[in-house]
Amino acid sequence: MPAARAIDLQKGLEAAYAEYRAGRHDAALGALNPVLAALPGEATALNLLGAIKLAQGDAPAACEALTRAARTQPKNTEIQNALGSALRRAGRVADAEVAYRRAIAAKPAFAEAHFNLANLLLETERPEEAGAAYRRAVGIRPDYVAALLGLGRAKERTQDFARADEAYRTALGIEPRSPKAHLALARILGRDGVPGNESLEHYATAHSLAPGDAEIATDYGVALVRAGRTDEAYAAFQGAVARDPRKIEARVNLANLLCERGERDRALVHYLEALEVDPDCVEALVGIGNIAERDGKPGEAETAYRRALAADPKCVAAHSNLGTVLAAIGRRDAAVACFTRALAIDPDHADTHANLGHTLMGKGDWNGALAALDRALAIAPDHVDARLNRATARLLTRDFAGGWRDYLARDAKQSVGLGVHRQALPRKLDGAHVLVLADQGLGDELFFLRFVAGLRARGARVCYRASPRIAAMIARSGAADAIVGPNETPQDVSLTVSVGDLPHLLGMANATEIPPPLPLPPLPELRTAMSKHLAALGPAPYIGVTWRAGTKIHRNGLFKEVPRAALAAALAHAPGTLIGLQRQPAEGEVEAFAREAGRPVHDMTALNESIEEILALLDCLDDYVCVSNTNVHLRAGAGRTCLVLMPHPPEFRWMAEGEESPWFPGTKIYRQTPAGEWSAALNRIKDELK
Repeated sequence: MPAARAIDLQKGLEAAYAEYRAGRHDAALGALNPVLAALPGEATALNLLGAIKLAQGDAPAACEALTRAARTQPKNTEIQNALGSALRRAGRVADAEVAYRRAIAAKPAFAEAHFNLANLLLETERPEEAGAAYRRAVGIRPDYVAALLGLGRAKERTQDFARADEAYRTALGIEPRSPKAHLALARILGRDGVPGNESLEHYATAHSLAPGDAEIATDYGVALVRAGRTDEAYAAFQGAVARDPRKIEARVNLANLLCERGERDRALVHYLEALEVDPDCVEALVGIGNIAERDGKPGEAETAYRRALAADPKCVAAHSNLGTVLAAIGRRDAAVACFTRALAIDPDHADTHANLGHTLMGKGDWNGALAALDRALAIAPDHVDARLNRATARLLTRDFAGGWRDYLARDAKQSVGLGVHRQALPRKLDGAHVLVLADQGLGDELFFLRFVAGLRARGARVCYRASPRIAAMIARSGAADAIVGPNETPQDVSLTVSVGDLPHLLGMANATEIPPPLPLPPLPELRTAMSKHLAALGPAPYIGVTWRAGTKIHRNGLFKEVPRAALAAALAHAPGTLIGLQRQPAEGEVEAFAREAGRPVHDMTALNESIEEILALLDCLDDYVCVSNTNVHLRAGAGRTCLVLMPHPPEFRWMAEGEESPWFPGTKIYRQTPAGEWSAALNRIKDELK
């Protein structure tokens, strides 16, 4: 070849290298093509062609070029190493390993080839061999930070966390500003439970060194969530999404936090954005299902969970959550099947055991429910929902001691204040000045006030901090020695307790120890006025009616309702006068009840806002047909009984079975069946009122 031609080709090759190093791959290929046309077997040019093709994402073409180069120069370690990387990218893992090992055989001190081989071995689940290859790379180049990080990853895979920690710290000693080294050390330090300060410091350092790295920001956010620093986590996830809108993990975690804040509409936007990137993103689909479930849209929730399961049939959360949706709409057998599938995948999933227990309660299988709830609490002793459901199941089945002990868990949902005594009280409280705090709703407060007498019987002087609405009524009842306002605390208090804890504190263990309801005599002048008002409305007997109570909240067992039209039909021919006492009825709802009953229903629902007036009215009624609500406690305090319609599963105070509860002697219970039927209960009421 003429010298001038050789010089031109050499210049062309150098120009191609320059364009490649500058990242201009198409220009590099354009400069290289004349060289390859003139010298199609030239190894250096083929090596560069392989590098360009690999950078362009064409791994098969890179493999072809580098294979030709390797045939020309079989002992060229750089070419063998590059061929290994191309083959690995093309998915030809076994051939890639052969190429790397050839490079190492030809040049045992080739650190990069050892490093590349180690990466391949780690990817193919051979961490012990990978660790040895990383160590050889570091032995050749002690400052090889990437190999040290790889060694740490290999040691993590073999559960040798001490050696992994050592490798990461060595890497940081060499390159203190390496974001990857800080991130790796942060991950291993925070691998168990809540990350500590050192772990969070390394996350923060990695984040500050690489503020544009969405992966680091996301990992930092996850660690902050685990540490309970949700505001900072929120900012980290927001930053990650801003830097990389297609970062699914960041979007899902951001949406999860928004859900916890109650901002479900904003959360839904991010879940949907995640699905735009990956239509099968299981975490986003489960999140969408959770939102639909909380918004009272079981059909949409079921669809989302089933999509998640189509994408990942082993998603425990999707199986378990689908079960809760099916249980909520009465498909309890199908729900149990979902929980069974979830537990086959993960036998130690506490949420699923808890959900199974709650569903078995709905089926009336109390023994099965208790077994499932016991298992949930064995796995996760702090599982509040499981403990509260077990409290209900125990109390319903007359395990009062265990039930009241579990009932202490309610303070996770209802604050009872700090410094509250929660241990069993001594039999003698002579000289003690006990401050009793109200907690939960008015109905619960009235219910538990019956136990205050137990404190006084042990010699205590009792001061009660009542809810303002019933303070005067409680003072009149004589339940306590003194009543104080919401922000008052007597100077000489020696013990502070919560009224809802009293059954546990006093050691109530069987039904014979149940105190009678707290006497609540109505004001005489109000009772006289109510009696006259009723007489003006129509003839006796006077029958009050309430068909709904509580709030319909996601997975909340406090909502009670009997079908309004069915109840109206049952009362259509009852003698006397019907009085509507539904609290906060919808507009026109009392009128609708009257049409469904085919008779007048006098609307006195507004009296629910005046505790003294409603007490006086309840004392004047001959009968009160209702679901369990605050008025039941008021009427019991007035010494009157009710006809209580009890949805299934029942509240703890109404027992698992029977026509009467020991908590409300004389009050009759009319139960919905586990299958959801009301007809037998309503027919009984219809017959008895005749």
